[in-house]
Amino acid sequence: MKKNFSKIKNRISAVAGTTAGAVSMTLANTMPVYAANSTGVPIVDKGMTIIKVSAIGICEIIGIIALVKGGMDFGTGVSQRDQSGIVQGAAEFGGGLIMAGIGVIIGLLGL
Repeated sequence: MKKNFSKIKNRISAVAGTTAGAVSMTLANTMPVYAANSTGVPIVDKGMTIIKVSAIGICEIIGIIALVKGGMDFGTGVSQRDQSGIVQGAAEFGGGLIMAGIGVIIGLLGL
C-alpha cells in the first residue's frame, strides 16, 4: 500500500508542477490584442466584411447539414432503442443547432 501511495503522490506532484509551469509561462507571455471596428481604409473594411459574412454563411450551411444528420441519427437510435445512437444523434443535433444559429449569436453580440 505504501508503494502505491508513493507512486500516486509522485504522479500528482509531477502533474501539479507541470500545470503550474505551463500556467505561469502562458501568463508571462500573454499580450493583449484589441479588436478595432475599422481599419480606416474603406476597401479593406469592405473586403473584411465580405470575408466575415462568407465565413458565417459557410458555418451555417455546415450546421444545417449537421442538424439534419443528427436528427436522422437520433431518430434511428430511438427506433432501434440504441442508447449510444441516441446520445450520438443528440450531440450531433445540438452541435448542428449551434452552428446553424451562429449568425444570430454573432448578431446578438454585436459583431
